[in-house]
Amino acid sequence: MHEFSIVQSLLDSVESYAVSEGAHHVTRVIVRAGALAGIEPHLLKVAFDTFREGTICKDAALEIIIDPLRLHCKSCDRDVSTGTLRLICPECGSTEVNVLEGDEIILERIEMETADAEVEDKS
Repeated sequence: MHEFSIVQSLLDSVESYAVSEGAHHVTRVIVRAGALAGIEPHLLKVAFDTFREGTICKDAALEIIIDPLRLHCKSCDRDVSTGTLRLICPECGSTEVNVLEGDEIILERIEMETADAEVEDKS
């Protein structure tokens, strides 16, 4: 289950950034993942809930946004979004495609509190 290693890396990044900004508490973490990223949102949340204890994220909510697969078709020269995980152009049926988006995992946003006020930051 690679969700555990993803969450450990995520928590390390969030904590490092939050501390550098003078935060004492992270309230929300937003992650954007492509449909081909190979994560199970439920397992990612379970891992987050397990590993956040004892960190600056101990009370933070995790929000996961799943982005659709975006392809560039070399045959019809179109950029297309598809609701499936198939690497086939929905316009012309070609398999001559490149993945533009959909295989990444991005730390989209960290919401945190400092001693002075709540800080919202985009990573």
